[in-house]
Order: sequence, then structure tokens, then C-alpha cells
Amino acid sequence: MSHQLTQDVYQIVDGTKVPYHFNAETVRSALNYEAQPDDIFIVSFPKSGTTWIENVVFGLLNDGKAFDDDMGYYLSQTPYAERFGQNSIMGMVRPGSIKMHVPFNYIPHHPKAKYVCIIRNPKDVCVSFYHFVREIPLYAHFNAKFNTFFEDFIHGNTPYGDYFEHLRSICDHKDDTNVLLISYEQMQVDLTGVVLKVAEFLNINQNKEVLEKILEHASFTYMKQKFDKAHNTCHAQKSDKSQTFSFPLTFVRTGVAGNWSSQMNDEQVQLLDQKMADFMREIPGLNELLWPKAKLEEH
Repeated sequence: MSHQLTQDVYQIVDGTKVPYHFNAETVRSALNYEAQPDDIFIVSFPKSGTTWIENVVFGLLNDGKAFDDDMGYYLSQTPYAERFGQNSIMGMVRPGSIKMHVPFNYIPHHPKAKYVCIIRNPKDVCVSFYHFVREIPLYAHFNAKFNTFFEDFIHGNTPYGDYFEHLRSICDHKDDTNVLLISYEQMQVDLTGVVLKVAEFLNINQNKEVLEKILEHASFTYMKQKFDKAHNTCHAQKSDKSQTFSFPLTFVRTGVAGNWSSQMNDEQVQLLDQKMADFMREIPGLNELLWPKAKLEEH
């Protein structure tokens, strides 16, 4: 029988699951934010490449500036809405991006706002999410083995709920003109193509010099070396005023697609493969997004 994580890692606020240690009223204020026409939302299920695409958008909005040049500025331009609420959006440096992990149908909507949605193969999401949750001291009482976590993942009993419901909520809007759907796997196959797609979507003109800077700062080597240290140092310095946490977190772990194979057994792989196959029959083109065989179209 699966160990249910309901009391351990999530709470339900206005019908959607969020981490249990978040303030419910803060989450509610974010969900009730009135979207503006110049807003840029980054929408993703946790551990789907959020930090990666957030870094790309930041570089595009700042002429290739590295996130670690001024981590305080980076965080002020990339608020995490559910964690810090509507005030973090109202006080953000603009232009910037608003990160949200709730399903798309809970994201504040404006027909002129931009929504950059990133998805990832569920097997890698599951493994990455498991390791991330286990690092958080607030979840120190959660000592479940991976097999237990896997059961809760496929039943939607994790922070932010059911991966497949979240994916469906995004796919339902993938053809909207103000929505850009990309995948973690696309970024690995052709990061340059993805950066150019995002730039075009956000109506940002790029030159070769800026593009090269963005590609450098969005490389796995650079992000692994710089991001976790800079992010956690900044949060530690601000913990008294902003109520952020001062413990270290690994936001960039391996950067490898297919790392699930070192963790999952054959039965688990087959179960997720079948769930994904059933899902993809309903969503044309999703297979190519999650398992791209070639580079994106040339720009």
C-alpha cells in the first residue's frame, strides 16, 4: 500500500495542491492576482526545467546579463508567485518573469500576457522531484524510499499534485497565440533554437553577441557551478527580511535526460511508459516535443 504524503508535503488551497509549508493566504493572493498585458509567466510542473528556461528569459530581457552578476536583482525580476504571493509580483522589477508551478487553469490569465510553458519526460521529473524533496529540511520527517515516492507520484500525491493533470492543463492551451510550449528535451537537443524561439515569442530582437552570452550562462556547466551557490547565498542573506529559507538546495542536479534509468525498475518504467503512451494518443505532436529526434526548424 502506498504511503500517502498528504500530511507530509502538500496542502490544498482553492482546489490545487501546493507545498504544505507555504502560507495558504499567500498562495491564494497569487492565484487571485489580476494579470497584466505585459506579464510573462513561466509555467511548469516542478523539476521540468523551470530554472533553465527562467535563466534564458532573464538573459533575453537583460541583453545577456548573467544571473549571478547580481542575484538579488535576478530574484527581484523572477518572483515565485505561490511562495511569495501577489506582493512579490506587484513589486517585481519589470520586465521580468513570474514563475508558477500550479496547473495552467489556475494561472492568472490575460489575453495579451505571455505564457512560456516547459514540460519534461515524467520519468526524469519523478526522479528529480524525489531527490529535491528529500533535500528540504522541512521535509526531514519524510524518509520514504524511491519506490514509495514513485507510487505517490503516479497517484498525484506530491507537492503540486498530478503530473499528468498538470501536463493536460498546459496542452489544452498549447495552440493559444500567447502560449509557447517547449520541452526540457528540446533545450538539450538544440538550446540555440529554443532561445531564438523564446526571443521571437517575446518579441525581443537578438544579436550574435547577446545570443552567445545567453548560451554560455544557460549551459549546464555554468548553471551547475554558479546557480545553487549564488541562489542560496542570496537567500541566506535575505532570510530575516524576506522570510526565504537559508538552507542549501540543489536546483541544478545532473542536467541529464534519461537519468531515471539509474533509479527506476522495469515495472515502474513500463507503468509510466503506458500512462504516457495513453496520454500522447490524445495530444498530437507531444511525442516529438518530449523525445525530439532532430533539431528544431532552422531560424
